[in-house]
Amino acid sequence: MALEAFLAKWSTSGGAERANKDSFLRDLCDVLGVPHPDPKTGDPAKDGYVFERDAKLHHPDGSFTTGFIDLDKRGCFLLEAKQGTDAGHAKVGTAKRGTGAWFTEMDRALGQARNYAESLPAGEALPPFLVTCDLGHCFELYAQFDGSREYRPFPNAPNKRIFLHELDKRPELLDVLRAVFVDPMSLDPSKRSANVTREIAEELAALAADLEKAGHPAESVATFLMRCIFTMFAEDVGLLPVSRGARFRIAPATTPRCASSRSRFLARPMYSGPESVRSASSSTPTANASKRSTPTSRSPACTTCWRSSAPARS
Repeated sequence: MALEAFLAKWSTSGGAERANKDSFLRDLCDVLGVPHPDPKTGDPAKDGYVFERDAKLHHPDGSFTTGFIDLDKRGCFLLEAKQGTDAGHAKVGTAKRGTGAWFTEMDRALGQARNYAESLPAGEALPPFLVTCDLGHCFELYAQFDGSREYRPFPNAPNKRIFLHELDKRPELLDVLRAVFVDPMSLDPSKRSANVTREIAEELAALAADLEKAGHPAESVATFLMRCIFTMFAEDVGLLPVSRGARFRIAPATTPRCASSRSRFLARPMYSGPESVRSASSSTPTANASKRSTPTSRSPACTTCWRSSAPARS
């Protein structure tokens, strides 16, 4: 099913969770390009990806009841569905969307999903994701990647909710939902951070090698790179009011004069204030991200600004 057809079909539905749940989720699978859930067999060992999986809920008095998980995919996610309605709809369903009652019901859906996760058989790992869904309206994502059993909003509280009307404008959200279905651990922020750190380390190593080949002492290169790293950190946390058009690029390496010039340009606001950024931005060279040129010579002027410990005050 094409995304446009999916949105048109489900954007006007509401107030009929039981009637719509399975059809909606099958259509979602088609949009994401993932397999449909399997038929339920009643054998827990075989029912790894099914609608209405049995969940044995234990109570403080020692009794138990059997609940049913709306959609469960072992090792990936557990989903609890609701369906509210928009203002003016003839039916109410779970609750009118956007009201306090609706938020309360979505919180209750998360509580149900948590209880179902805790009811899984001994030896079965908790799924990385809990998903609550208002059919035809939105998904809410909660994750635990570290085995802590503490599900937290994913990727964070302000961005945990994916609205259907966003899917055609932000295709990356489809990628997130697809990963929840087929490779949830790929969304683990610690792994993504490790990959980014590795890439940055490779770029810094290449830059260090280029500058050392140009004749700069290893200690001076290391000091310069530490200043670059601190400068980028200062920019990210807001200490450097650098405009979007003047962002610093470590890679690729260029001449020592250019590298030092960029470093001094970025550090200047910490000494002289944000006005120096605007006055310097027009004359600061921009790194070309598609090539790496190895410096072959160094002028006296380059040596002077390479060795300067701090930019001069303006």
